[in-house]
Amino acid sequence: MAPSGHVVISCRTIQGILRVISFSVNGNGTSIIREGDSASLAGRIGRNALVTRPYGVLSAVSAATGALKLIKWAVSATGQITRNGDSGDQAGRVGIIQASALTGISGAPLVTAVQTVSGDLKLISWDDLSATGELQR
Repeated sequence: MAPSGHVVISCRTIQGILRVISFSVNGNGTSIIREGDSASLAGRIGRNALVTRPYGVLSAVSAATGALKLIKWAVSATGQITRNGDSGDQAGRVGIIQASALTGISGAPLVTAVQTVSGDLKLISWDDLSATGELQR
């Protein structure tokens, strides 16, 4: 659930492209309306995870190269999705990805738990709330 009140999902399309989609759901759950999506704002991915952040949501994906990439997405009050920066090439190739934030702590860093290609567990903390808008390890 994004701070805007929208249900947001991330998925890999049949073409292998990351798609982030927002939905509005009425109070009793009988009406679900697709409000917006990321269109072609992201490329080919492998695995992906999604976590709620104060600005919207954040995708943690294995990019087409196999490297971990984090992408910030703003979700507007009307459910429109806007890409707001990414982590670039700060991390290496990964297998399994999990993203989480410390709950109940405003401005807490984001942590990704990844399985490296050698099978090791690696925890990486990220600052995704800085004034620059970019993600920093």
